[in-house]
Amino acid sequence: ITWGGAAYLAWLGVKALRAGRGGTLETGRVASRPGVAARDGVLVALANPKLILFFVALLSQFVSADMGAGAKTTIVATASLIDAGWYVLVALALSHSRVLPWLQARGHWINRATGVVLLGLALRIVIG
Repeated sequence: ITWGGAAYLAWLGVKALRAGRGGTLETGRVASRPGVAARDGVLVALANPKLILFFVALLSQFVSADMGAGAKTTIVATASLIDAGWYVLVALALSHSRVLPWLQARGHWINRATGVVLLGLALRIVIG
């Protein structure tokens, strides 16, 4: 599993390094209404198996069999609000009219930096 993870990180790193200048998002009119976009975002997040596994691993440390339903609900609601707040913050910050063009103009450098980091992590896994 460790070697497979390292290989996957290396593969992602190489793909990021090879990404060209193309493929940047074009800004324009939004085709869907905000409610539809919010619903689609929630469905994508909830269907992400990595997110589900992360929260199961994280929350299982705080939930015990003798806890009441209210305490369990509070823990899940808190995690959900933090997660949703993070998605909203990132979406608003990265789509700002001053930030988005800057990111699009430097997207290839962001890809390259990401590729180097991923290759470094893969190497660290292989060495360590």
